[in-house]
Amino acid sequence: MKSKKTIGDVIRELRQNKNISQRELANILGVSNTAIYKIENNKNKYFDPEMLSKIAKALDTTSDEIMRQVNESNNVENQNTSSDYKDIPIEDIEQFLDGRKMLSFKGQILAEEQIRYVYAFLVTADEIYKKQQEKLAKGPEYRKDFE
Repeated sequence: MKSKKTIGDVIRELRQNKNISQRELANILGVSNTAIYKIENNKNKYFDPEMLSKIAKALDTTSDEIMRQVNESNNVENQNTSSDYKDIPIEDIEQFLDGRKMLSFKGQILAEEQIRYVYAFLVTADEIYKKQQEKLAKGPEYRKDFE
């Protein structure tokens, strides 16, 4: 059984695979050695998504790849997504995010594919809610469905 990894674990592995010390990574990012230590040892209560992007770039990878490794080690299935989710226009997702660069859930930053799922879920929930409201507005005979 695979052991569960955190973002810090994956960053440490990537850094070590590149033969870069914590001090060298800190210098590249313009942060303290302590900041890198805290990240790798999960000492930060909140993880800055922008820092994840900077770290990923410094380690020649992407934040999505880091999150994929974390999710994979935690047995989060990478299900084949239907084309409905993959074909969501990026403009709709950007509007949904309302200027945020990333979303997180339970302390983990969501990958682009996960954000597409969240968006699709909310759109579907909104459609169901509107249909229920339309039925309620039509009259008492439809209200029996909701009692």
